[in-house]
Amino acid sequence: MKRKYIALPSIALTLAIIVSISWINFAAGSKSADLFTEEKSKEVAREFTKNSPTYSFDGYNLECKETLYPEIADCPNCWTFVFKFTSSHGGYGDRTGKMLTQVITPHEAHITVKDGKVTSAVLDLEWDMLKQKTL
Repeated sequence: MKRKYIALPSIALTLAIIVSISWINFAAGSKSADLFTEEKSKEVAREFTKNSPTYSFDGYNLECKETLYPEIADCPNCWTFVFKFTSSHGGYGDRTGKMLTQVITPHEAHITVKDGKVTSAVLDLEWDMLKQKTL
C-alpha cells in the first residue's frame, strides 16, 4: 500500500516537470518568433529611414511602397521594404553647410531587416544609408 502512495506522487512530479520544461521551451520559441514579425520589421525599417540623414535633413511624405520577400530558405525573419519619399533638395545625407540645389527630388529606399536589425539600406540604388557614402 505504501508503494502506491510513494509512486503516485513521483509520477505526478515527473509529469509536472516535463510539462513545465515543455511550456518554457514553447514560450521561449514563441517569443523569439513574435519578436521578428513582418509588421515589427517594417516599423524598424520605417524608423531607420525616418532617422536617416537624407530624410531627416529635408525629406517628407514617407510611405512604404512594397515588401520584397527574399527566397532564402535559411532566413525566415528577413524582409526588404521599399520606401519612397521626397526631398526638397538634391543630394544625400546631412547636407548642412553644403551648396544645395533647390529641386524636388524623389527617393526610393530599399531597407532589409533581418531578425529585427537593419542589415542593408540603399537609397536610389546608389547611396549606402548605413555607411553614408556612394556605392
